[in-house]
Amino acid sequence: MTDFKLLLLLIIIFGGILTVNGHGADVTDDVMVIADESTGIPTKEVIVDLNLDIKVYKFTSEQDVTHQLEHALTNPNKRILIVAFQDTTNEFLSKHPELHNKVIICNNTDKKSIEDGVIQFNSILNEKNDVKSFNINYINLILAIVLIGLVSSIGIFFLKNRK
Repeated sequence: MTDFKLLLLLIIIFGGILTVNGHGADVTDDVMVIADESTGIPTKEVIVDLNLDIKVYKFTSEQDVTHQLEHALTNPNKRILIVAFQDTTNEFLSKHPELHNKVIICNNTDKKSIEDGVIQFNSILNEKNDVKSFNINYINLILAIVLIGLVSSIGIFFLKNRK
C-alpha cells in the first residue's frame, strides 16, 4: 500500500507541474490598451468619452510590453490596442504574425487619432463577440480528462478495497 501512496503522490506532483505556466500569471484584462506616460491620459479620456469598458494600462518599459504581447500568444481571448511602444510591437509582430488579428496599433499623434484607433478597436471587439467562438487548448483538455479519470479510478479503487 505504501508504493501505491508514493505513486499517487508522484502523479499529483507531476500533474501539478505540467499545469504550471513558467511564463507567469497574466493579471491584466483580456481586452486592454497599452499606453505610456504621454498617451495614457488622452487615451483614457477618449475611452471614457466613448463610454467603453476597456482598461488602459500605462507601461514604462519595452520589456513589460513584450511580456504582455507574449501573454497574447497563449491567451486566445487577449485583444490589445497599442497606443505607445509601437516600434517594440511592430518588431514583435514581425516575429509572430499570428497576432496581427489580436493586436492593433493605433496612431498616437493626437487625441483624434487615438479616438479613431479606439473606435476601430471597439468595432473589431464587437465583431469577435458576435461570432461567439469557443477556443479550446486541446492539450489542457486532454490533461484534465486524464487527471479526472485517474482521480476517479483511484477513488473507486479505495472504495472497493475498504475494510
